[in-house]
Amino acid sequence: MNPALIQLAQSQCPSPATREIDAASKDAWAGTVMTNWAEGELSARYAVTPFALARAWGHVPAGARRQIAAGFDKEQSAVRGDVAGFAAELHLTAPVALDLLSAWAIAQMKLAELN
Repeated sequence: MNPALIQLAQSQCPSPATREIDAASKDAWAGTVMTNWAEGELSARYAVTPFALARAWGHVPAGARRQIAAGFDKEQSAVRGDVAGFAAELHLTAPVALDLLSAWAIAQMKLAELN
């Protein structure tokens, strides 16, 4: 993400009351940007709609979601296996599609954590 755009966005918002709120707002911003970017790429490249993503995500068990979320600290290729079941429901097999799907899923988990 472009630091100048983050600074512009921050200039339009009041200062956070605490450091925790500041950190959470940065995580929420990043999660929202990642969600929108991944959804756009999945739609443009693979014709996967946000509705289809949400439906397939609803079928991913909690344990599998936690495993996917742990992918934030892994190499991208290691995360592909974690999203394989999720990807199969969407008929996605290309490595780039799996990478986009894992980025989307990790963002969903981070955003859910903030709620």
